[in-house]
Amino acid sequence: MSRWGWVISLATSWPHPLANARGASQQASRYLWPTRQSCMVSVLTLFTSISLNRSPTPPRDILMQPIPTLTTSRLILRGMRAEDWPRYKQIMSTDRARFMGGPFSESIAWGMFCSDHAQWDLFGCGALMIDVLASGACIGQVGINAGPLFPEFELGWFVYPEFEGLGYVHEAAAAMLHWAKEVRRLPSLVSYVDADNVRSARLAMRLGAVLDQAAARPSPDDLVYRHYPKASA
Repeated sequence: MSRWGWVISLATSWPHPLANARGASQQASRYLWPTRQSCMVSVLTLFTSISLNRSPTPPRDILMQPIPTLTTSRLILRGMRAEDWPRYKQIMSTDRARFMGGPFSESIAWGMFCSDHAQWDLFGCGALMIDVLASGACIGQVGINAGPLFPEFELGWFVYPEFEGLGYVHEAAAAMLHWAKEVRRLPSLVSYVDADNVRSARLAMRLGAVLDQAAARPSPDDLVYRHYPKASA
């Protein structure tokens, strides 16, 4: 999935966390974070280019809301913490990140990690980590991306390899989808999926999404799975 850009590219772009569902191998240049100061500098730069955002900017009262905690029968979806970073960095450095444009260096992965969290303050949506209620284990991430890189709000996800095949990601994504539509009331929601990412395409369809050939997409090679339509004009 697509992520953040560096200071210059940020003037015409904005993150995706989680891509998990998305394929952005052609867009790896969006993740250029050369220094530890990148997060702060890029966030400041964003405020000079916020008018370029293609996803609707939420009202101030939405931006002031706390990051939600969502609960399902087996899972807790909660805000990101510093201790989530080591495992996040690990998966982003491997071939499992290939559908997000990876593998990524540590500096680039850190920028992505920061963007996943920062979108809550900027757009009223962002990433949540997925914990198993019974064990407390963190098994992956689900989230909603917004900003100039995204023609519409995007639902994305990833799971750590040892937790695949257990239905956790479907359960988490379904909870996030419900929150987006019924609580946050986003006008529309899609998932951008790499054409080779068969597992994510199947998951999107299990969530009820349908392929939308006419929808705008960040990359020409992305498939767009629509969870629900834009609000009628």
